[in-house]
Amino acid sequence: MTNHTASRPIRLSVLLAASLVAAMPSPAAAQQAQPARWAVDWSEQHCTLVRNSSAAAPTTLYLRTVPGGNSQNLVLVGNPGQALPFANGERVTLSLDSVGAAMEGPVRVGQRPDGRRYVVLDELSSGFLDRLAGAGEIRLSRGAASMAVPVPGARNAVTALRACVDETLRQWGVDERALAALRQRPDAPAWLSLRDRPSRALLSGSSGIIVLRLTVDANGRLTNCTVVGPSGNPVLDRATCATARERARFTPGVDTNGMPVEARIIRTVRWAIED
Repeated sequence: MTNHTASRPIRLSVLLAASLVAAMPSPAAAQQAQPARWAVDWSEQHCTLVRNSSAAAPTTLYLRTVPGGNSQNLVLVGNPGQALPFANGERVTLSLDSVGAAMEGPVRVGQRPDGRRYVVLDELSSGFLDRLAGAGEIRLSRGAASMAVPVPGARNAVTALRACVDETLRQWGVDERALAALRQRPDAPAWLSLRDRPSRALLSGSSGIIVLRLTVDANGRLTNCTVVGPSGNPVLDRATCATARERARFTPGVDTNGMPVEARIIRTVRWAIED
């Protein structure tokens, strides 16, 4: 028997916010968790705000954030058979009606295993939740093409999402107030690379997504790496932390006085075997 998996290259993505569309909770599951139109999915690796579809608003909204990250991913999922007005890679405008906020970015378009089409806008700014709380509608548009989702009650929904984020960070051992007070968080744009990829044997034919808590000292040195959101593959988790300890180099966090300080941050790593 030919092992096709072994012939495929391994891809690395270092993410501030994961967007695993196929793994998102179904509208039915979200409604079971919370009877209101809004629901929050408390996952081991992320918090996701869900606005379920209805006859009047046939698009389901997911807003996913990895606690401790600087951004969110917005996903709009149509009903089965519903066509979407955007193509993969097109730049669209995201607007929030009542607060007059708009931002632009490229979208990813695809189809879930259940046949529903989706569109993803990645890396929303850290201030997006504040603006969403005062909005009545989210709209993606490109020229005359648009998708809109009404978001009544968004303020309470955002509050519930933040409760998930705060509790998750507490469980992960990260002080959100201390992190928010930094003028600059520790950063390393290329702290892992493809040459750090694990062997195919470690991946066992599947992708591995790992959430790490990293402690970076005032010199930018990684002094601790702890897996807080495991991939389900302990060997892969340990190998990723070992590689991070050996290779990661950061610019340190900076406090309000402009001085470098030690800080704990969250990073998500996704190892995948390409098709």
